[in-house]
Amino acid sequence: MADLGNFLQNPVEKIRKSLPRFLAKDISPLPEGRYVSICFDDFPKSAAIRAKHELDRRDWKATWYAVGSQMGTEHPGFGPMYDAEDLQALVRDGHEVGCHTYSHIDCRQVDNGAILEDVQENIAFFANQGLPPARSFAFPFGSVDVSSKRLLMSHMPVLRGVRPGLHQGMVDRGLLMATGIEDYNGGTRLALQQLEQLKRESGWLVIFTHDVREQPGPWGCSPEDFVSLLDAVDEAGAEVVTVADMFDRIAGKQAASSIR
Repeated sequence: MADLGNFLQNPVEKIRKSLPRFLAKDISPLPEGRYVSICFDDFPKSAAIRAKHELDRRDWKATWYAVGSQMGTEHPGFGPMYDAEDLQALVRDGHEVGCHTYSHIDCRQVDNGAILEDVQENIAFFANQGLPPARSFAFPFGSVDVSSKRLLMSHMPVLRGVRPGLHQGMVDRGLLMATGIEDYNGGTRLALQQLEQLKRESGWLVIFTHDVREQPGPWGCSPEDFVSLLDAVDEAGAEVVTVADMFDRIAGKQAASSIR
């Protein structure tokens, strides 16, 4: 009977996970052009050092999703996490620091009160660190349901998931697609394929990873793969923008359309 119960629960869980793609949407048209946003979730110190160095060499800005409770800690899968100096260096050099909750909570497994309390704790953490207010949010584990999506759309300008895809034509500010470059899941393969598509077509590709080191964890990538990815972004002729800056452009396009 336990096996039957699992069988019956799985379709329900799959439907619950897919519903945010179709409900509570806030759709806006994308501006013409080729755009890439590069994101780091959690984020490990290896990314703050190795990846930031490669981005700064190109004068490209990324979005770094910070979990306040992880500052200065050691993560079993990522190694040392970012510290206060890393946060200040990112802001000083024009990168975006986004919100990833304070405790890395699963937003499908807790109620809205707990989500809001945790997010507000991360907002307070940003203020205590002297950071600008977060202008974008990434769901930990990519875990979101319709209720948490609706809740956070009222508190953050733009929300991001982990479902891969190239945005074309229209975009839902409540659940951006994002393609992972993660060692356990084919590394950079899918992102490179999408960059090939971006060479030929207008669109916006959001890419994310975690640690960037010689022996990455399953959710990270090697420095060599990261550099190869950046080279492919360059070859695609894409403009690299932070998530928040891209949404400023989208809002500007929408405002201009409404004036006409």
